[in-house]
Amino acid sequence: MTVTGHITERRQRTREKLIRAAISVFAHSGVAGASIEQLSEAAGMTRGAFYSNFESKDELVLAVIDFAIERMTSELRTHIEVRHGEDSPCAESESLATADPQTRRREIAATALRVFEERRPIPVGSATAEWIVCEKEIELYTVRVPELRSKYQQLMDAQLRTIAEIVETTLRRHGCHPTIPSLDLLRILAAVARQSQMDAITDGIGQADVQADAKSTVQVLLGFIDID
Repeated sequence: MTVTGHITERRQRTREKLIRAAISVFAHSGVAGASIEQLSEAAGMTRGAFYSNFESKDELVLAVIDFAIERMTSELRTHIEVRHGEDSPCAESESLATADPQTRRREIAATALRVFEERRPIPVGSATAEWIVCEKEIELYTVRVPELRSKYQQLMDAQLRTIAEIVETTLRRHGCHPTIPSLDLLRILAAVARQSQMDAITDGIGQADVQADAKSTVQVLLGFIDID
């Protein structure tokens, strides 16, 4: 799902520059506390340049989420497809689907651990901790701005549906299935993973690299799957 529609490559680069600047500003100042002037200055642009790309700060907020969702989903899909291939499961996948239950659970745990440990919340250079805090700030901001909340929720629900499809496909390759609806499972896993990320921010928002402990998230995942 995209908020921006079709735009030129040059304008896309400009918008992305504002989005990346906004991640840092929102993390340090909060969304409500961030001014258009502050956001423009952080991106090295004028107020006029801001308004030529976004009608309001709220539109920029949605663009930040959309930007993150597209990259997170693409990164996750690529990670899974590189290991297994999308259209024709490899011999390793076929053998796992008929392996004993304990072997399949171990492989699922190992795969999930690699995904959670190797993924970054968003590819924005060294601003990993900034993104984690920015995401939390945006979530809180949308609670306080009801007219923005429904649009925010639509974006998040679209992301969950896409990731749920990827998770279901991966589990099927291992001869497994979730014991609860995939969307419910994803919401639980996302909550656990986000808390682990927050716990891992030990050196403040300026922390360059956040190494969240993925073991608790993987344990929750294993608690909600059955072997076929």
